[in-house]
Amino acid sequence: MFLRPGRGVGPEYCNYMNVGPFDRPKPGQPSVSLNIWFLHQAAPDPDAVVDAARVLKQQRQWDTTPVTGIGDAAFWVGNEMSGELRVFRGGTDTLTLSGQLPLEKLKALAMKALGGSGQTGFAYGGKPATFDVAYADTPVVGGSSFSQAVYIAQSEFLKQLKEVSLNIAAESPVKSISPADQRGLVTKALAARGITVRAGAPVVAQATLEQHDSTGTVTTTYRSGNQTVEKFYIHNIFVSLDFYTRAVVMRGGQAHIVTAAPARAFSARQYVEDSEIRKMLFGDETISDMKDLVLYLLDEDLEQIAHNHAVDGTPWHASTWSAGQKASADAEFLRLMSSVPSETGAPAGFTAPQVETIQAVTDDPDEACPETKSWRQNWMLEIQRKRWTSQTPSAFTVRHVFRCRHVPVFRFAGGYYRLVDDVSLREANAVFVVNGRVFRKPATLVSAHRMLTDQGENLDSAVQLFVPQSVLQFSGLIEGNLNLPAIAPAAVRIAAGTASPDDPVARAAKHEPDAWERKWNAPFYTVDQYNPTLARKGRMVLEGTVAGVKTEGSTPTWLRIYFKEAPGNVVNLCTPSPDIFSEFGSDYRGLIGRTLKVAGDIDGLCIPHGGIRVVQSSQVYVYGAEPAVP
Repeated sequence: MFLRPGRGVGPEYCNYMNVGPFDRPKPGQPSVSLNIWFLHQAAPDPDAVVDAARVLKQQRQWDTTPVTGIGDAAFWVGNEMSGELRVFRGGTDTLTLSGQLPLEKLKALAMKALGGSGQTGFAYGGKPATFDVAYADTPVVGGSSFSQAVYIAQSEFLKQLKEVSLNIAAESPVKSISPADQRGLVTKALAARGITVRAGAPVVAQATLEQHDSTGTVTTTYRSGNQTVEKFYIHNIFVSLDFYTRAVVMRGGQAHIVTAAPARAFSARQYVEDSEIRKMLFGDETISDMKDLVLYLLDEDLEQIAHNHAVDGTPWHASTWSAGQKASADAEFLRLMSSVPSETGAPAGFTAPQVETIQAVTDDPDEACPETKSWRQNWMLEIQRKRWTSQTPSAFTVRHVFRCRHVPVFRFAGGYYRLVDDVSLREANAVFVVNGRVFRKPATLVSAHRMLTDQGENLDSAVQLFVPQSVLQFSGLIEGNLNLPAIAPAAVRIAAGTASPDDPVARAAKHEPDAWERKWNAPFYTVDQYNPTLARKGRMVLEGTVAGVKTEGSTPTWLRIYFKEAPGNVVNLCTPSPDIFSEFGSDYRGLIGRTLKVAGDIDGLCIPHGGIRVVQSSQVYVYGAEPAVP
């Protein structure tokens, strides 16, 4: 055997072989190679064994076999002819032998290198080498009465749902998809979350699907001077999901039964039809593509709810009640839920609401729309005009979300702007029953939306008119017929069991991986928890807030993303495929200030210290910019 020369390899790594790299073995001569790698670290690491095995499992799909009689711990990967032996000693030393030698010969060489068995008595720990991440997914357990209702976040509410009845909003004008197919798409999206549709279920999933069409044109001028004008049809689709149930609220010391939605979300996208020539050559795929888009938007709505851990800080009435008051309220709750129809008109005892106005951040700053002017003042004037009674603090909140973005369309210059808003009225501390247990949270009493497209010539005036019109429309809706799904009264049956602690802030602080994280089967860390020793633990999910971005080089261009929680850029994200983030603008400024999660292994290419290299878009999840709704 002789030492094979290597370049850029430190003294802790050696490679031996019995045949030169440019020589052929003599007849009958076996070819043998041996790689030796010795690692010493200053501080003992009881997790070194499980971390090393985890990396092999994640990166190479190798399962390890424990080896006894050498070192304080050891494992083997290979077969009768070749493989890799890793020996761990004293928590600080790792000896790796690999090559075209069987386990017994590598073990003998390891004992020679260690001057014996190498056993020091150091105890290596960690879980067995299956390394499947165990996720706690225990639903919150509600209370057994109105006064003992347990607060539940939207994400926790969605976990509770096993079945719903389904209502497709009657005004839904998605012309290219039949009502039966619309119902089928919603049923499919719910089924993907483990929710079945059953008529008469106490929770109603109400889906609103709206289509707003635009037309674009392309004019082609030929050398002869003749011109042809081709039209392109654009379908802007709005999809919202509201989960309604019967609930009891307290207004001025009086209990009221309402139909309200503890969870809801909405989204909008567009579909551009193929040209007539393409349809003639390849067939018209408009209907199937529209179905795919609607299904995508439904899943996006469900994903928003699944990620929503927001908690409302409104005090809970019952926390200051006497035992007698609690008993009276508990009895009234059961009576209302089991026998009294929900209110269908203007909320009784309605007081002037708090107002939340939110203009969502556009992913690409260059595609932003003008800011709305006097928006909050419009609401204050409307509240005064309606002479709604003032109460501080009010249990009611109007949330007005306005989204305006430029939609580039490849086939005609300039694209267009889509204006969408969503206005909702929610009430704090609505108390309801799910799975036989009692919960509370803010719930939406009524919601409405509007959608408009604009070519951009009069965008500012379109924006300034759009929002005030929505204010007037929604204020009238509050005082009119709420047009909510009908849910019949039913007897309340409380299931046995001890309620979860009524501490939503503590639950929200405890990280519970969502569906996106679970597919990576890797531990979760916030960026401020990161330290270089985690790099040895293999694949991970990191979450942090983007502080800055930087591009380098040209073949390829590398994009580096830095986090505000990582002083000295101790960890970052890098990618040789910046187009993964193209929706955030040509200079990626739209990422700054956004929270994102990245999954992968720490890679030395992400200098200066280390980071996760992104090579596919599925490795990254960027959170929405809007504050979550409690």
